[in-house]
Amino acid sequence: MKRINLSLILTFLISSQLLSQNLDYSILTIPDSLKTNANAVIRYENTSIDILSQSRMNVKKEMVVTVLNKFGNGDGYINLYYNNHKKIKSVGARIYNAFGMEIKKIRQSDFKDVSAVGGSTLYSDSRVLYYEHIPVNYPYTIKYEYETSTSNTAFIPDWLPIKHFYASTEKSVFTINYPGDIDIRLKEQNLGAYEIENNSVDNNISYTLKNAKAIENEDLSPSFYLYGPHVKFANNKFQLGGVPGAASNWNEFGKWWYDELLVGRNNISVATKNEILNLVKNVDDTNERIRRVYKYMQEKTRYINVSIGIGGWEPMLASEVDKLGYGDCKALTNYTHALLETIDIPSYYTKIYAGEGERNIMDKDLASQQSNHVILMVPTKKDTIWLECTSQKVPFGYLGKFTDDRDALAVTPEGGKVVHTKSYADNDSKQVITGEYTLMQNGDISAKANIVSSGVQYDNHYGIADLDTKEKDSYYKEFFDNVNNMQIEGIEIKNNDLETTFTERIEFTASNYAVNSGDRMLLRLNAFNVNQNVPKRYRNRKLALEIQYGFLDIDEVIINLPQNYQIDAMATDKDVVSEFGTYAIKIEKINEHQLKYHRELLVKQGLYTVEDYEKYRAFRKKINQLDNSKIVLIKNQTL
Repeated sequence: MKRINLSLILTFLISSQLLSQNLDYSILTIPDSLKTNANAVIRYENTSIDILSQSRMNVKKEMVVTVLNKFGNGDGYINLYYNNHKKIKSVGARIYNAFGMEIKKIRQSDFKDVSAVGGSTLYSDSRVLYYEHIPVNYPYTIKYEYETSTSNTAFIPDWLPIKHFYASTEKSVFTINYPGDIDIRLKEQNLGAYEIENNSVDNNISYTLKNAKAIENEDLSPSFYLYGPHVKFANNKFQLGGVPGAASNWNEFGKWWYDELLVGRNNISVATKNEILNLVKNVDDTNERIRRVYKYMQEKTRYINVSIGIGGWEPMLASEVDKLGYGDCKALTNYTHALLETIDIPSYYTKIYAGEGERNIMDKDLASQQSNHVILMVPTKKDTIWLECTSQKVPFGYLGKFTDDRDALAVTPEGGKVVHTKSYADNDSKQVITGEYTLMQNGDISAKANIVSSGVQYDNHYGIADLDTKEKDSYYKEFFDNVNNMQIEGIEIKNNDLETTFTERIEFTASNYAVNSGDRMLLRLNAFNVNQNVPKRYRNRKLALEIQYGFLDIDEVIINLPQNYQIDAMATDKDVVSEFGTYAIKIEKINEHQLKYHRELLVKQGLYTVEDYEKYRAFRKKINQLDNSKIVLIKNQTL
């Protein structure tokens, strides 16, 4: 019987299939270099923006994406947001298998149309039309096309030909056509390292990128924003929610925002004005007057998103917030401004891009709508006070990681002013642990720890107050994750919003903390704050090192040793000095059965080179080693 070569049959079948399909969508046509480190490959993207006038803009997009694995599914999702000022004219999609064979056609009726707001929103006209393909096999390719039309021309889409880490791009084309009476300003970022053509001419902007490899995310690297190619745009004449505007710089942009969206919206009732006046009566200290007004606002209001008015960008009337007791960031900030105005304290509605790790989003070189949040700036003779008006729990003057250390736009009657929010020094972001633990002769310990956090480290802790008993128990077992077999005996929490400190008192026991071996016992001195964070090793790291937040940890712990043991060998004092910070431990023998353990770790915020990463890793690795310093106890044979 003849034997048939199976591989030849498979090759023939695949070849026949490919000849009858669109080769452009086959996985076989993607260069290997674009598949390396990629979860998805943008095969083709064509974005065409037509600014027809100050009040009309159309956007057409064609996108072909090959999803290589489950981690790339997000690149295949289609999400189109729309509202009363933005309409979806058409949308459709097709799905192809690995060989480029069409397996599904998706019409607009197959998309889901839902509200684009969450449970904290009272009213919004924002909706989303979306389609999420549920794949049976990988890889697959999705091709979609859509066209939208909007009267809001204040938001020209950015060109982001590479979307994020782990995505590569085969070809991306981006064009903007605009009339002669409109000027388009732009800001290019990170284009030099890529194969990009700029074919722009008068009244037409045109970029093309080809063969951009995926960038692998690496631990402690800066955000993708600092690496990916990116072009931002702004027009000098625009419209927002039916209101025309003109601005070529931040001063003009802020002036327009103030005149069109804020003026006349800060009136409050006479009764409320009298309450505020009585609240600060006989109080001379300016900061205390501001603090009392802020607390009044927090106790009277709650956050609810209300996206009405000019496309959701205009705040509710302060009188409405005063009467109803709720509002979103715009409304509550404007309301607090109105309350402070009652006592002749000036403050400024400040537009900001909020989010932990999002410090570099606002570009002060390009005046345009770049914010997603609003806070209040209150300048005083001594300092500038920043007020987060959307939370009933954030302490007076505290920003935290959500809005700290970044540029923002203060909207004043005279115009917009780029300002920078408060940053927290490394030394001010403290966690101080004091306490003691007692070691039993069987290796168990009984411990009491007092933790006081401030600065950015306050941000890491104050949410614990909202946890229930079970959640607190789990939290502290994870916090002291170097201690096994822990049993929480007591938890006491105090949030001091006057000093912006958070205090935790924890009592716990743990069995077999020390290791018994015959007449000897091995004890790790540091029971409360062991550095487990040793950065990952990379053989060929490519990205820079960023330490987003510096901090200072101080620990001072009394250790009570069992009476029938004595110290046989003890760790010594150590100091480590690095460009990334300092570390020191000091072990003091108080008497034969009592030690004082003192530890300090300072880590410095900063952006460092790729070559510095391994040195930082060595610094943290050394700290981990010293944090695990042990002493040997030997049983006293005379007892």
